[in-house]
Amino acid sequence: MLPNIQSLKNELQEIINRHIRSESHRKMGALSLSPVQIIHEGDQMRTLRADGSSDVSDMKMASGEVSIPTSKVGTLTIEERAKLIDELSEGMAKQMATHFYGEIDRVLEATGQVVSQAGMTPLESVFAVFEKVHLDFDESGNIKGLVISAGAGAIEGLKKVEEQITSDPAISQRWEELMERKREEWRAREASRKLVG
Repeated sequence: MLPNIQSLKNELQEIINRHIRSESHRKMGALSLSPVQIIHEGDQMRTLRADGSSDVSDMKMASGEVSIPTSKVGTLTIEERAKLIDELSEGMAKQMATHFYGEIDRVLEATGQVVSQAGMTPLESVFAVFEKVHLDFDESGNIKGLVISAGAGAIEGLKKVEEQITSDPAISQRWEELMERKREEWRAREASRKLVG
């Protein structure tokens, strides 16, 4: 029988925990691009927005469980153990993504940022959405940091809208006018930012 070395067990557990956190974050799709902020205490989070408004949301724990019969503990291969850890990470990622999207829906509804597609063409819906969002731009005037997360059917629709925008000169002109307004809004936000020093 191997000796019970608690320090080694603790180190291995920390390695597994770090891997689960990393994998859970990576498996959250478009949400994995969001910055990670560790909150060491408390049960709520306050979000401060660029327009000065704020919102408080509750924390939600994501957890998972793996059960291994004692008869199999000694015979599990590394691949089987890795698969169990992967499944655990995926389950936690789904919990976190579900909570995050639920919070986004709640905040967008409360602040009037939802676009109802009823009676609108996909093209008009896209214009309505871009009217509502804050966009950031790089030095060349190109949109920076925008990520669109949508289901497969919506992605196909967005590709068709993009085709309309690029192929129809009138729609292309309207799009460029909208983007120019958004660039001006961005410049105004940047100019009014308070520098802390």
